[in-house]
Amino acid sequence: MHARQARNGLGTAALVCGIVAVVLSFVPVLNVFTWPLGILAVVFGAIGWSRANKGQATNKTIAITGLALGVISFFTFCLLYVLIGAGSENMFYDAAPML
Repeated sequence: MHARQARNGLGTAALVCGIVAVVLSFVPVLNVFTWPLGILAVVFGAIGWSRANKGQATNKTIAITGLALGVISFFTFCLLYVLIGAGSENMFYDAAPML
């Protein structure tokens, strides 16, 4: 009888996507391309976690870590653009002549 192999691919993909997304989310120009990686990390991590709970995969911790990194990268992406937007608001007001 053949033993079923663990289906660890999506958990590992979630971890890789999550790491790349978190690292690149701190770079302002490359930040635009990280949110899809973050979403993929969340989706792959959730599916990998589900497979681990069903006994089909053996890398539950890796899948959860990838999911968490995907969420963190998405919030970093949003936070960076909020900070850039808040910082650029004063530029327009300072350009007006003082009366």
